[in-house]
Amino acid sequence: MAEKIRYEKKKTRLTEKYQQPPESLIRIFMGIEAWKRLMRFEEMLRERYDVSREIRFPFGNEYGWSFRYSHKKSLLLYVFFEEGGFCCTISINDKGAQEVDSIFGELLPEIQASWLNRYACGADGGWLNRSVISDEELPDLIRLVGVKVKPKKIGAKMHEGRHFRILYILLNNERVTAPELAEEFGVSVRTIYRDIDTMSAAGIPIYMQGGRKGGIYLLEGYRLDKITLSKTEQAEILLALQGLGAVQYPDIDPVLLKLGALFMSQNRDWIDVDLTRWGTAETVHRDKELFSILRKAITGLRRIHFEYYSAKGEMTVRTVEPAKLIYRCRAWYLAGYCLMRQEPRVFRLSRMKKTGLTEELFEYSPEKEAPYFTLDGNYGPLLNVRLMFNKSVAYRLYDAFEDDTMIRQDDNIIVETQLPDSEWLYSFLLSFGGNVTILEPENLRQAVKERILQALSII
Repeated sequence: MAEKIRYEKKKTRLTEKYQQPPESLIRIFMGIEAWKRLMRFEEMLRERYDVSREIRFPFGNEYGWSFRYSHKKSLLLYVFFEEGGFCCTISINDKGAQEVDSIFGELLPEIQASWLNRYACGADGGWLNRSVISDEELPDLIRLVGVKVKPKKIGAKMHEGRHFRILYILLNNERVTAPELAEEFGVSVRTIYRDIDTMSAAGIPIYMQGGRKGGIYLLEGYRLDKITLSKTEQAEILLALQGLGAVQYPDIDPVLLKLGALFMSQNRDWIDVDLTRWGTAETVHRDKELFSILRKAITGLRRIHFEYYSAKGEMTVRTVEPAKLIYRCRAWYLAGYCLMRQEPRVFRLSRMKKTGLTEELFEYSPEKEAPYFTLDGNYGPLLNVRLMFNKSVAYRLYDAFEDDTMIRQDDNIIVETQLPDSEWLYSFLLSFGGNVTILEPENLRQAVKERILQALSII
């Protein structure tokens, strides 16, 4: 065991005991990267425990304000807010200390040092303090919390889920390395090796090869059999199929990865997704017909043609080699290679009219798939904007912006983000009426002002 070292001096904290800080101030104080890391850590806690969170000033002024995380009535840990980061404080009793010693060699050296330098309490237990500086530390901190409180009865399921996900990754890749898998799942390389041993013992033909060109791989020709799936896994697949159209199933990506591996051994034409919008029977029929055309085009490698209306209302006739459907910002898009532009493009489905399937076949090419970052049409350059909205329109902001772009104040919400300099932006801002103030940039404020004056002159 490493030699015990002196605990580093605490960083600047929020220590005004009688001034409870709002969450917006905590986020600014910690910094956005540290706040995101804390939210990832909190999500990991919620996967394992029935977590409740409350803001507390638990100890003396030296410690400051914190989040107190509990499982039912049992304390999990305190997270103290630090300038540029946060510090986890975990109390572990004598019995828990024995469990920590049993897994000590599997922990990161930094976590080992923090444990050895704990504030002694009892014969072997004590308080561990760790200022977190990387995501790599989070799984080990979760393991230390786990010696205090039994998690929800999903421990086996969690490991089972990771084993399935490893299997699906291997089914879709020739071979991967243990460090790659460790990074993917946020665990140590040693944990991945234990997973591989467990999977191999279960009869899965999984192998490891050392050397520069080595890695972890499956026996050639192995396919996932349905008996490999538990009833829970089968239910998840059905749920993914049923809820894909809603695109709000929280764990859709891992499940779809499972589907991709499973379909390698099954003769499936497509996933039947309901893309229809609310509207008349004619609208529903038109949407279903469009999806049917796109499904046949994508799976059959056939070109399509359609009239496309840009954000400015300009119409062009396109011939496209379709690749995939994309759901983004509450709208469906088609990604494909545009023959007119001679480059990959993304088209919004609601702007595609008179779509038809051609008899022209095309050859699939990965080079034609990427990148799909720019929507077709002149959306203009991105502007760095700073906007102030009245909290009465908060419900609209949650639909339009990511949470980390918003700073909540007493009666207002400040949004700092990038938006395209286009007519869409002006229409979007004007739709808020007097509930928005353009703080930056000045040229955007003037452009919106001119449009307001122009509208008033017409009346």
